[in-house]
Amino acid sequence: MTLTINERFKKKVSVDPETGCHVWTGAKVRGGYGHFRVGKRMVPAHRWIWESIHGPAPSSMKVCRSCNNPSCVNPADLCLDTHSSYMTRKGKLGRLARGAKHGHAKLEEADIVKILDLYNNHRYGKNELGRMFGVTSETIAKVVTGKRWRHVTN
Repeated sequence: MTLTINERFKKKVSVDPETGCHVWTGAKVRGGYGHFRVGKRMVPAHRWIWESIHGPAPSSMKVCRSCNNPSCVNPADLCLDTHSSYMTRKGKLGRLARGAKHGHAKLEEADIVKILDLYNNHRYGKNELGRMFGVTSETIAKVVTGKRWRHVTN
């Protein structure tokens, strides 16, 4: 007997009695976000359950969780939000990859301290610092103006 898509979904969910979260036990991607196979595609599990209940979400909106659990697919914990608001909330919850933990980071926190020291003491300019640390002068400019790596001080 072949399972329906809803039955397959439910088999990959376990309810946490303490939090009430419906924890996804199936495939997950980096960060613990559940993914579910629908036909030939893998889709975010939380988005699939939200859309199966409410219909398609606008492409400009994110399906977010109020519980701060990336594996949660509890419809009661899901809501729509803008990308900007979602990222602000994620930052406040400490769930954004910052600094060297960011997947595209070429610098470490110790590099930032050194860059700020060298720049602030007028020993080197942005172009020179960029060459020294293997990044562009624009990256150095963002570091010294606090647009990037603002959580690091020297």
